[in-house]
Formats: sequence, structure tokens, C-alpha cells
Amino acid sequence: QVERNFGIEQIHISLPEALDSAHVLPVSVKAGYTFKGWYYDGKEYTSQTVYKFNDGITLKAKWAENTSTTIDNGKGLSITGKFPAESSLSTGPLNVTGNTYKSISKECKKKTGFDPDCVLVTLKGDGVDNKLPLKVKIKANSSYNGKEVQVFYYLNKVETVKGKVIDGYLVFDAFGSNVGGGVQLSFGVENGVMEKGSW
Repeated sequence: QVERNFGIEQIHISLPEALDSAHVLPVSVKAGYTFKGWYYDGKEYTSQTVYKFNDGITLKAKWAENTSTTIDNGKGLSITGKFPAESSLSTGPLNVTGNTYKSISKECKKKTGFDPDCVLVTLKGDGVDNKLPLKVKIKANSSYNGKEVQVFYYLNKVETVKGKVIDGYLVFDAFGSNVGGGVQLSFGVENGVMEKGSW
């Protein structure tokens, strides 16, 4: 029997199953780290490992800290954060009939007087987590260069952060919401700031 007695850092395999048997081991997740496997006494144990112990065994998770990585969608939007380079990024317009769009739109109109362009970003990878900030960089209309822009993003409610257009790119930091194996970031800015087609 595999018990998750110690959260994500350790697992305990108890007798009688430990003796001469293999186990399905969980893959663990830790914000900002890539999971490297389960270890005991410096040796990696996998689901195919036969455990020959007289007592149960406690395996410890091994982690590699993710460095700051930037990935882009090839159209003018990039995300920088602590995730592995092989993470996947998908982008597109936010569904205009959904509640998230409606909430962002309402707040944007209230604070700026303009309808928003809204974007949905999904980032998936080992250690991608909503506790870590993401730096978003997206192509912007050059007439906004040097200007601050209010960015509205959804995190259980609409949050506001200041972004700035620098050298033709709107840049801001935000947090996403957890989805299976990663995070989603839904954000909007007043119509005309972001270059169409960059998401």
C-alpha cells in the first residue's frame, strides 16, 4: 500500500506489500521545481523497482529547481517564469460568452471607459503553479510606447495590475489559476492596446 503520509515530499510503502513487489508511484508537483523521482539512500526507485526490505520504506522526492525561462507563442506573446523550457504554451481569445470575460469586460469599462481585448493563456509543465508570478510580454500598438496601461486579470475575482508598453510590447506580472498540470491566465486591456493577431 502506498501512503501519502508526508504530503508531496515523502511517501511510505509499508509491509507486506514492500517485500518482493512493485508499486505504482505518484508523480509529485512542487511550485517552481521539476520532479526527478523517488529516492532512498541515494538510489532512485521507480514503479518497476522490486522492494526487498524487511520493513516498510520511506521514499523521498528529489527536485531540480526551475530557472527563469521564457517561451513564446510565435505570434508576439511570451511568458517568463520559473518553469522548465519544455513547458507548453497555448494562447487565444477569451470566450466572449463566458463569465470570466464578462467580469473582466465590466471592470475594464468601469475603470477605463473602453471595451477590452481579452486573452486566455494556458501554460503546462512540471512545477508550473499558481503560486508563482508570470511575466507577460505581448505586442502592443506603438502609439502606447512609454505609457502605463491597466491590465485586468481573473483570479477568483478581477484583479488589476499596471503594465507598461516598452519598445512595442506591453509588459506586466500576474498570477494564473491552477488547471490540470499547469495554470491559465485570463486577462484583458482596453481595446487597441494589444496588436491583433499576437495571441
